[in-house]
Amino acid sequence: MSENVHIQDKLADIQRKMNVPKSQYNKFGNYNYRNAEDILSEFKKYSSEYGLCLTINDEVLEIGGRIYVRATATLKSGAESISISGYAREAEKQKGMDEAQITGAASSYARKYALNGMFLLDDVKDPDTNEFADQQGRKNGDGQKNTSGNTKINQSHINSLRSMFQNKGIDESKVLIAYKIEKIEDLTISQYKGIFNNQKEMKERYGV
Repeated sequence: MSENVHIQDKLADIQRKMNVPKSQYNKFGNYNYRNAEDILSEFKKYSSEYGLCLTINDEVLEIGGRIYVRATATLKSGAESISISGYAREAEKQKGMDEAQITGAASSYARKYALNGMFLLDDVKDPDTNEFADQQGRKNGDGQKNTSGNTKINQSHINSLRSMFQNKGIDESKVLIAYKIEKIEDLTISQYKGIFNNQKEMKERYGV
């Protein structure tokens, strides 16, 4: 791909092409899932073709007396870059695990969440997320099945959108008015994908 192509366009193309099946299996929870290593392995198929470099850095934070790991995935192409962060909270107690293992587990989750947000892979909630547990609770409570069509975006999506808005010169307030919502958190996954897949049109309509 030409080096003159902007990094946002390269990323959008990879997002459309990338497919990371949930090939890992949790025998205790009886579900399939993907991990950060699966996503990174798939990305390597595109890195040379698109001239992209991907790095991930972890930072340990204390918020409200609890320990969180913030993983930041940064995609680079020449002087351009896009960064997306994912957060995971350390478990207070985990039987059979020492402190290093607990932090390592939180890091793995945070990295997966950051990569999910970068490559739009979390339109269906994985069973190892709080969002999935909340969704299951709503199903059991009212008998209604939630779908990705009306599922709200999460913090990783918000970070990704705001990074794109800044790089493209898109006015967030105009987007909110266009979608008839009060805050960016009210966007759905479907709307989020639509915005990313139509960045040129979004720039023309809602540019600063």
